[in-house]
Amino acid sequence: MSVFVADAVRQAGKNERDVLEAHQNFALAAVTAGLAREQKQGVAFEPAQLPGHAVVFGKKPRSVSRAFAKEAKWVVAPGGVSATPGQA
Repeated sequence: MSVFVADAVRQAGKNERDVLEAHQNFALAAVTAGLAREQKQGVAFEPAQLPGHAVVFGKKPRSVSRAFAKEAKWVVAPGGVSATPGQA
């Protein structure tokens, strides 16, 4: 799963619109690295694409997918509406 680490994105002077720039019609939701780790997932930076880019890796059975869906909060909702302006 492709993710962005909010603190690293902001340190690079970027925001949520910057990370979605090349992905028109995509939305952006936030989960914590702690949640990923609770679900036995690994988190690793992969900044070659954009500053702050990372991947969440590991098997994602339905229970893990549901845990992410339950805890996720919209940052940029479908339709491009920012839920928390200035936050990535």
